[in-house]
Amino acid sequence: MGVALLVLGILVVTAAGVAAVLIPLVGRWRRAADEFWAAFDEEVARSGAVVVIPRSAGVYRGSTGSFPQVKGNGSMVLTTDRLLFRKATGGQVEVPVADIVGVDTAKSFAGARVGGQTHLVVHTATGGDVGFFVDDLDRWTEAVRRVASAGG
Repeated sequence: MGVALLVLGILVVTAAGVAAVLIPLVGRWRRAADEFWAAFDEEVARSGAVVVIPRSAGVYRGSTGSFPQVKGNGSMVLTTDRLLFRKATGGQVEVPVADIVGVDTAKSFAGARVGGQTHLVVHTATGGDVGFFVDDLDRWTEAVRRVASAGG
């Protein structure tokens, strides 16, 4: 019985120590993330363009052209003048609407297939394609197509 109480005491003290460190860190991380995304929203608002699809979660899947190759999680927004993706790590991908010549969906993009997910593939005038995972694929596909045809 004494060993069990000793082990329980050690666990309680350890958990309290971990909580004392993690609780302030998590709060700091959340505040930093809120500021990061607020700055992104402010940048979009300052551009003066009309937001077609507001900021939503997405995954950048790279490019077959001159856009960055490094994939990443983040958020994206579609406005009347650009498709803008900001990675949670800080990188940014901007596709001007004037450069969009088409949009498709594909199970495979740039030689990669991920768990049966379907990519949103944006075709650009420079000949490169840019891939994304988005939650509402039909909505994004139609909106990008509509904005590109209106802006082109």
